[in-house]
Amino acid sequence: MINYFIYLFLLIIYFPFIPAIVPSSDTQPTLTIVYILFLCTIVLFSRRWYIYKIEKKCIFVFLTICIFVSIISLIINKFIYGREIFWTRVYSFVQFIIAIIISSRIKDNISKRQIFIIFSVYVIFTLIFLLSNGYLEKILIYSRVNFIIGSGRGVSTLSPEPSFFAIQIFNILLISYFIVGWKEDVKFHNINLSLAAVCFISSLSGYGLIFLMILLLIRFPKIFLFMMLILFIFISNFYEFIESVSYTRAGSLILNFFNNNFDSLLEADASFYSRYTSFMIYLESIYSNILLGEGYSIFEGGGFISVISAFGFIYIIFFSLILLKILTLHGVHYKIRLLLLVWLAMNILSGPIGIPTVGFIIGLILFRKENSIELTSSKNFKIKEIV
Repeated sequence: MINYFIYLFLLIIYFPFIPAIVPSSDTQPTLTIVYILFLCTIVLFSRRWYIYKIEKKCIFVFLTICIFVSIISLIINKFIYGREIFWTRVYSFVQFIIAIIISSRIKDNISKRQIFIIFSVYVIFTLIFLLSNGYLEKILIYSRVNFIIGSGRGVSTLSPEPSFFAIQIFNILLISYFIVGWKEDVKFHNINLSLAAVCFISSLSGYGLIFLMILLLIRFPKIFLFMMLILFIFISNFYEFIESVSYTRAGSLILNFFNNNFDSLLEADASFYSRYTSFMIYLESIYSNILLGEGYSIFEGGGFISVISAFGFIYIIFFSLILLKILTLHGVHYKIRLLLLVWLAMNILSGPIGIPTVGFIIGLILFRKENSIELTSSKNFKIKEIV
């Protein structure tokens, strides 16, 4: 029975927005509900107590300290400073922690075949999205985006909006690089990148464009530079093409870059602009509440910067540890480190931390076995019994 829960956790990680239990919410409580049911199942039906194997006890202790400080921060801000706490943000943080905890074990149950199937599913449902004008998403997710062909909005396959779709695909790619080494199965990575490229391009979002360019630059630097040279040679034709699709967010972003219109570059993508504004507000808050934070009394965008702003100095240490771990990961190709650094930087700026893939990737970084050259996908999941 326990293994069924593990596969259910993975399904939630791959498709975090379905079902939409809370309409129009970016963070669905599915992971938390299943985790509570999982713990109840262990207590009620197991003869002995079972817990997840924590591979790094010192990291688990530090994580516990961070959670304790977070609770203290909430109490002080609520009852001493009298601040209004936005509990939806607190919940997103709780689910972020849950995703970190479960990643310590379920990572061993991810396989190459599983990852390929997930990317294939996203591509198939992208085609369905285009053919149905997003009808399925309107039913399943209460999508915020009204997709109309020619409107400039891209697809938001099984996601609330195109940028979330692009972010989710990028997150799954990072997970695949953890499971299979950079050079361990080149064909596997190339196929997945091709499927992911279809998703990025279909999203027509600034995030999709940036993720695709970064991946191509890091994965195929020579081919990418050659393509840039070809574009430079035929720059006038390329510029005309970009002008013809400037109604899309990605096209507008490129056009502003070519015109050196850097003042409008952020505004070219509403998602980027709103995230940048939130980031600056959080920076001011951190300066004023560096010790214990403001306890999620500020309602702005998400991202790791929101956690630092909410709970203070302890999470500066926490995310510094994440940065250090990325830089010192053993047996990890340096190009994966580069992708992780990009991922970390973009999630510090903003983003919904309650989406399970975010906490899951943090867990992969924290609990990676240092004596392992590469994570293997052939291990069977087993829960360790505590006698």
